[in-house]
Amino acid sequence: MNLKYIRKRMAVLGLSAVLTMTGLTGCGNQTKLVFTTGLSGNQVFKIGTETCTMPEIMIYLTTFYNQYAEIYGKEMWNYDFGGVSLEEHVKDEVLSKLAQIKIMNLMAEERGITLSEEEEQRVSKAAEVYYETLSEELKKQEDITKEIVQKVYEEYAAANKVYANITEAADMEISDDEARTVTVQKIYFQNEDRGKQILERIQSGEAFEAIAAEVSEDKQLVQSYARGTVETAFEEVLFSMDAGEISDVIKTSDGFYIVKCISTIDYEATQENKLVLADKRKKEAFSQAYTEIAKNTHSQFRDKQWEKLTLREEIYETEANFFEIYEEYVKQ
Repeated sequence: MNLKYIRKRMAVLGLSAVLTMTGLTGCGNQTKLVFTTGLSGNQVFKIGTETCTMPEIMIYLTTFYNQYAEIYGKEMWNYDFGGVSLEEHVKDEVLSKLAQIKIMNLMAEERGITLSEEEEQRVSKAAEVYYETLSEELKKQEDITKEIVQKVYEEYAAANKVYANITEAADMEISDDEARTVTVQKIYFQNEDRGKQILERIQSGEAFEAIAAEVSEDKQLVQSYARGTVETAFEEVLFSMDAGEISDVIKTSDGFYIVKCISTIDYEATQENKLVLADKRKKEAFSQAYTEIAKNTHSQFRDKQWEKLTLREEIYETEANFFEIYEEYVKQ
C-alpha cells in the first residue's frame, strides 16, 4: 500500500463526517491513527476504548448503499464521485461517520451523558423495527444480530444527545443588529472608468432604477446582504447607509458597485439570519469540543480488513433505512 493511500486512510478516521443529525463538517483531523494487527475477529477500528466491528459497519453501509441506489438508480455505478468509484465513496462516508460517532460516545462517557429509561425503550423499538426489515440472507451473511442493531442505535442516540448537550450551552441570544440584513439596489460594473459617468447621471436626476436596468452587468438589481457575507470595505458601506442614500463607487475584488439603500433592516431576512448564525455558533461550539478529544485519542485501524470489503448488490438491496427509523421511533 503506497504512502499517499495510507495518509488518505489515516485522514478518514480523524475527519468529521456530515452527520444526518447535525449537518456538521470539519470537526478536526488530528486523531492519531496507528495501523495495527492488535485488533482481532471482526473488529475494523478502535478509537480510545470504542471498537467498531464489521456488522456495525454493514448496518450503515446498507442504508448508504440504498440511498444512493434510490437517487441514481441502476446507473449509479457509472457516476464519478470526486475521482473515486462509488464503492470507495460510500465506504469512506460510512467510515467517517462511524469514527465520529465513536468519538462522540467517548465524549458522552466523559461528560456523564447517558440515555434515559424512556430513550432506551424508544431505541429498543427502533432496533426491533430495523432488524425485522433486513433480509435473512443479509443478517446471516454479515452476522448482524438484534443485539448489534441495538448497540448501533444506542450509540447513535448518545451521539445526538452529546451534540444537543454541547450546543444548548452555546445557544445565546443573537441581537437584531448582529443578524441585521440590509436591502439595496445595485449597479455592478467591471470598468472603473464607468463609475464617474454613472454617478454623474444619478446626480443629474436620472432614476437610479432606470440606470441600473440599463448599465448593470449583474441583472439581479435588488439584493439583501447580511454581515460577514461580503468583503469588509463593501460591508462597511452597506451597513452605514440610511434608507434612500446612494453610495460612491465601491471597489471590490470582483469589480465595482454603486448601491442605493432600500431598507436598513429587512426584518424577515434578519430573523432568518438569526437562525443561520445560531446554527453556526452551535457548530463552532461542538467543533471545539470534538476536536479537543479527537486530537488526543489514540486509534487503531485494520486497513487490510477494510480493503477486503466490497459492495455486493444482491446483499445490500433492502428497504431498511437506519436513519428514517431513528427519526420515527427515537427522535422527539
